[in-house]
This record gives sequence, structure tokens and C-alpha cells, in this order.
Amino acid sequence: MQKNNYATTILNRVLLERQKRNSQYSMRSYAKQLDLNPASLSSILKGKRKLPIENIERIAGKLKLSPKEYGLFVTSALDGRVNPKDINLENHTFNREVINEKLHHKIIAEWEYYAFLSLINLDNYQNDLKWIAKKLQISQKRAREVICGLIEAKFIALDENGRHIRTKTRYNTSDDIINQALIESHQESLQIAQKKLTSIEPLLRDFCSLTFTGNISKMAKAKALIREFRENIDELFSDEQEEANDIFQLNIQLYPLTQLDE
Repeated sequence: MQKNNYATTILNRVLLERQKRNSQYSMRSYAKQLDLNPASLSSILKGKRKLPIENIERIAGKLKLSPKEYGLFVTSALDGRVNPKDINLENHTFNREVINEKLHHKIIAEWEYYAFLSLINLDNYQNDLKWIAKKLQISQKRAREVICGLIEAKFIALDENGRHIRTKTRYNTSDDIINQALIESHQESLQIAQKKLTSIEPLLRDFCSLTFTGNISKMAKAKALIREFRENIDELFSDEQEEANDIFQLNIQLYPLTQLDE
């Protein structure tokens, strides 16, 4: 039996809410709205089976969730790593924070902010502006601007020893919503990748591509597999037995090379 996670908790909650509004609302009605087989939906709600990986994002869209809930729903359904103990259905406070584009445009769009959030996790981190600027290869003025911006946005704080610490361990953005800050972030990542392609020796980087035939209907499942791969890479490099002394950037691009049919 699958352990109940955030996605199944939300599915059950939405069903109960709709039944409260309409006593005639049935499992069959719910399944029809989600384009699922009633028996399959019943098993999912009981935690006996997982949501079909290719339907996760479509179902999340039909539930009319907030951006924060949407991100958590998809993440939970994909990898089951959102612990039910972290769930508070009364105020929806979770360990994984969803970033608001309007409030945090710069933090999403400009690479230095995320880089600094990773930098302070290094075992050899030095709370020194000169060291920070040299490590990130930016000016001290820019380093100070980034730190002040993260403090103001409450992404970081100072501990009792005056060392920078993160107030949240993970952040999500709404990848599948047209988001100008994310567009700028991806554009910037591609520009950095172009520079690294010629400035870093091949043994210290890995650039590869694959051109293949396929069907666009597989895109949702492909995106899910990429997310799982991304989490696995994160876990690989987060080995607590080894010293963390560098920051890495992982970029994965997948898109149709030919024009889609109407």
C-alpha cells in the first residue's frame, strides 16, 4: 500500500468539500471531472495506488489549487517526498516554499541569489564579503546587494554567531505558468552555460544532446522523469559523508524540434 502524501490528502479534501456543497456529489462525478476511472480514483484516495504519472499536472490544474498548493501537489505526486507530518491543512504551512514572482522577481530571475543560497551551505563558507565575491566571481557591491535582498525577502537570516543561514531549505516556482522571472532566469542560465562550454575543461563538465522522434503526448511523463532525475542528482551531491566545497548548476532542455500540428 502506498503511503498517503500531500497529493492524496488534497484529493480527499477536495472531494469532502464538494460533497459538503452538494450532497448528491459522488465518487463517479469526481472521477469524471478528473478524467479518471472511478475504481482507480477510489484506490488513489485510499493510498493503494499512485496517480498516473502522465496525468499529474492535468489533474492538479482541474483542482483549482493555489500556486503554492499546485507546486506541492505535483512534487508530492511525483516523488512522495512531502511528509504528511509537515502538512497543516488549517494554514497550509510547509517546509517547501513556493516563490511569488511579483514579490521576488529578482531572486528568481538573477542567478546570483540562488547561487548565494547554495554558497552558505558550503562546509568552507566564510561570512566575508571579499571571499563571497571572489567565490561567485562577482563584485563586492553586487554581493552586498544580493545578501541585503535575501535578508529583506526573509530568505536568509543571521544566527547567534552572525553567520548567514537559510530560513527555508527548499523553494519551488510555478514552472508551468507563464512567468517572466522564470523566463529571464532560464535565459540567463543558457548564457552562463555558453560561457562554461569554452571556459571549463571537458572533464569538469558534461554537455550532451539527443535528437529523436516521438509523440508530444509523452511530454508530461518526460517532465516528471526529468524532475525525478533532478532530485536524484541533488541527493547524490548532498552526501553528508563528503565535504561540500563547490556549487553546481544543472540545466536540462527538452522541447519539440519540429512545429506542432494544430
